Amino acid sequence: MRFFANMMSKARIIPGLLICSVLAACVTPPAPEGAVNLQRSATAFGGDVTLRAPRGYCLDQAGSTPQSENPVFFFVSCHALSGGTHASVPEVMGLLTATVSQGPLAPGAGDHANLTEFFGTTAGQRLLSRRSGGSVRVHEISNANDDYFWLLAEETRATDRIFSPWIWFALTEISGHKVSFRFYPAADSAEDSLAGRAVFHRFVRSTH
Repeated sequence: MRFFANMMSKARIIPGLLICSVLAACVTPPAPEGAVNLQRSATAFGGDVTLRAPRGYCLDQAGSTPQSENPVFFFVSCHALSGGTHASVPEVMGLLTATVSQGPLAPGAGDHANLTEFFGTTAGQRLLSRRSGGSVRVHEISNANDDYFWLLAEETRATDRIFSPWIWFALTEISGHKVSFRFYPAADSAEDSLAGRAVFHRFVRSTH
C-alpha cells in the first residue's frame, strides 16, 4: 500500500487561505470588479474525471491544482468565496477535497479487505490524519458490497477551532484513474450528522 503515501498526502495539506475560506465570516467581500467566477464542477486529465460539488459548495480555484501531475481540488462555501453575496450556503459547512491520480489502482489495492486491513494499521491511520505524523481512530467503514470504499475517522488530540476532528474518506477508480475524497466538517458539526454524511456521499457519487 505504499502508493497511498503520495496520493493521500497531497490532499492532507490544507492551504492557509482555504482554512479561512471555509467560514463566510472570514472572508472580506471582494470589489465588484474582483468578483469570483463561481464554479461547482471541475475536470481532470482532459475530462476523464468530472467532479461536481454538492449544493452550496464551489471550487476554490486559487487553492486547486487541476493541471498538476496528480490534480488536487478544493471545494468550499460558495457564499464564502463570493464574499458573502447571495450565493448559496452549504447544508453542512466544511471543506471537500478530491485528489485524482494518474493510472488505476494497483492490482488488489482496491479490494475491500485489503483497504480495511491497511486503514486498521498505524501507517494507514497516520495517512488519514490532517497533520503530518498525526493519528486517527476509525469509527465506521464501508461494506464489501458498497459501490466504493469509504470510512469515517476521528483525529485524535485535535484542537482545531475551524474543523471538527472528524474526517470522511473515500477511494474509488474512475475512467482508469484512482480518486480519493475527503470531507472535513466545520468545528460545530457532529460526527453522526446525517446531513454531513449525505453531503460527503453526494460529492463522491456525483463524480464520474
